[in-house]
Amino acid sequence: MSKSPEPILQFAFPGFEAGRAVYQGTIDPNEMVKFYQDQMPTRGWKPNAALVARSGVLAYTKGNKGVLITVISTEIATSLTIVVGTIGDNASDNGGKLP
Repeated sequence: MSKSPEPILQFAFPGFEAGRAVYQGTIDPNEMVKFYQDQMPTRGWKPNAALVARSGVLAYTKGNKGVLITVISTEIATSLTIVVGTIGDNASDNGGKLP
């Protein structure tokens, strides 16, 4: 996977702050979804939701942080989008840095 030419996106508003990164490559989307399903819980992330077919959307939380992992497959490439954010009253108290 390599970083997409899309710029990293950061956004914040009261009660929520997040950043997004996008990667593209030719990795099998099923293997990528399985990787995150296996690895995230071992790193302390609690699974909250999953919608998996040929592509997948996975949601995890860890304390007051949340992450949404989206894997999309096309005929040309596989796209991985990761959005990680801080949820709650202290979301905008970290000086605008990504969680």
